[in-house]
Amino acid sequence: MGMKQLASKLFVAVLASALSFARAQAPDATLEEQLQSQYRTTSLTADNSSIVTAGTVLILRRGGFSAGAVSNNVPTRNTYKDGQIKAEIPGILKNCSFCNAIPGGSKVNGAMNAAGPSREFVAGDRLYVTKMTVDRAKDTIVFNLISDPFGNEGRYKGSLTFQYSKGSIGSANLGQVAPLIAEVFRSTDPQYVSVAPQEGTQPQPTVAQAPRPMQTRPMQTSPMQTSPMQTGPEQPDAPLPPLDIPVAPAPDPPAPAVETKVIEAGQTREQVTAILGEPLTTSKFGNEEICQYKSVKVTFVNGRLTDVE
Repeated sequence: MGMKQLASKLFVAVLASALSFARAQAPDATLEEQLQSQYRTTSLTADNSSIVTAGTVLILRRGGFSAGAVSNNVPTRNTYKDGQIKAEIPGILKNCSFCNAIPGGSKVNGAMNAAGPSREFVAGDRLYVTKMTVDRAKDTIVFNLISDPFGNEGRYKGSLTFQYSKGSIGSANLGQVAPLIAEVFRSTDPQYVSVAPQEGTQPQPTVAQAPRPMQTRPMQTSPMQTSPMQTGPEQPDAPLPPLDIPVAPAPDPPAPAVETKVIEAGQTREQVTAILGEPLTTSKFGNEEICQYKSVKVTFVNGRLTDVE
């Protein structure tokens, strides 16, 4: 045998031994242990009036669960199967008149009367699990439950059996059984403080932890929001601040119209002189006068403009 083969066999042997030791030191958790880690049980005082150790709070997802008073001699049993919670002893049989006429009926009637008052719970009610039992022979998981106190009535207790298909519980784990339980319950954190009563003192009911008050911040109002109505004499409205709006500059005033002076026939000698000024030269021929300007020559007859060249 070569050195490589020997080393390989030695490694396999050591690995197998290590795995065997690990399994011996850390065995798989049982279904009961897995249930206990998921649904922590609640312990109560001897008279079931106060919680000693808080466990998981279970909120019912559906109604139909019946429970009797904690002082009842016969616990109320329920079964969840095919999507329904049903009490094993229907309430209609209580105090039945025909039970005494059948064999053993008096004992049934007496036991049912001993069960005392009962209460039917609805979706949203809170319960606490006090015990869980796995019955592999019957393929069932039983939850023993107790409620919150209802005034002078006190608490109510009962059991709920989850029925699984035949042969399914023997090797089941939490992941396989939890979906059916989740159809009935949703779990939350404990709502009670764990308080163990001291010796020689009467147990006192524990008080549910009050929710923290919501912290609110004062609302900040903008200048456009109105303030709350105030009582007292009416106050004059405060002047509004000036609006900072840019103003366009005023347009320039129109230029004054330039009066255009034109010489035309019929104007007098004085009017033409006022427009053109004094002529460069002047020539008279009887009643006719010709005035020569730099670029124009005008003729007057009898003192009136008659021609422009």
